[in-house]
Amino acid sequence: MEKNEISEEVTVTPVIKDLERLFNRFVQFIRSIVTRLINGLQNFIAFAFHHFIILAVVVILGGCLGFFSTELMPREYESNMTVKMNVNGKEQLLNDVGYFNALIKKGALTELSELLSITELEAATLKSCEAYPYATFFEKTEALNQLYMTTDTAIYNNLDFAQLMSQNNGDLSSKFRISFTATDQTVFSKLEAPLLAYLERVPELNKLLESSQKALEFQRQTYYKEMANLDTLKKVMNLALLEQAKNSGGTGTNTYVNLSSDKQSNRSVNALDIQDRSIFYALKITNIDVAIEEHASCYFVSSHLNPFGKKIGYGKLSRAIVSAGVSFLLTILLLFFYKLSKNKA
Repeated sequence: MEKNEISEEVTVTPVIKDLERLFNRFVQFIRSIVTRLINGLQNFIAFAFHHFIILAVVVILGGCLGFFSTELMPREYESNMTVKMNVNGKEQLLNDVGYFNALIKKGALTELSELLSITELEAATLKSCEAYPYATFFEKTEALNQLYMTTDTAIYNNLDFAQLMSQNNGDLSSKFRISFTATDQTVFSKLEAPLLAYLERVPELNKLLESSQKALEFQRQTYYKEMANLDTLKKVMNLALLEQAKNSGGTGTNTYVNLSSDKQSNRSVNALDIQDRSIFYALKITNIDVAIEEHASCYFVSSHLNPFGKKIGYGKLSRAIVSAGVSFLLTILLLFFYKLSKNKA
């Protein structure tokens, strides 16, 4: 036993000493890095104070340059609107928006001012016009469910769901976001109505819209007729129940009537069935009324353009701070390299 204990002690002790040496070296390494950083910071501060006047002048000039840079490169603003298409016109929408963007990039101020009912000076402030699909995850999931209900299983299983669910894919989206950027934030309040008028000018889209409106109105009238039939059925059922009560001497417990004399096709209907069916038709009519309101035009605007837009990019103060910081760093680097070259010489 004593021999084993001695051998274990002799074996473990060198390992502990090696770990202790490694730890001490690591602490010394960290200490040396911290010391160098502190010394470097002190030298940097001393060097900056030695050239304080030059650096102060450069920083002030750089800050002023950044502050007044908005005169040469004005700050941009962005405003978005979301439209839901009531007809199949995705390609036409993208083509129209692309046409506006091409006019902006080309600088065709006369055409822009005529199409958007703005002045040429206001048209010159426009920087871009873009459209991209805008659908939530739940909207795309619902569209996938509809696709599953109407598509062959073999074809459905071969679909690339990751691509369909991606944000930039518009195959499952009936909504698009149209985005304007401009240097004048007041121009956005004048763009929406002329833009929609231009988008809805296409005769083919208006014919499709008219057909959709007729289909919705036909569905609405059909459900109204069914509700009227239910009212008639309620009256007939009440009379039948009264007759049954008379025949049974007032002791009958039936709450339903038989609507067919054919025993094979006979079916019992009670008051709850009629009530459930009435509620179902009422909900259908309500949904159709909402759809009719949305189908008043080819594009239903679910969110309008912000009249003043939102700021994008850097403003005067941010540009002044960034420009002053960059000027300070560049100047101090130049001074440092100048000092090194001077010492070598």
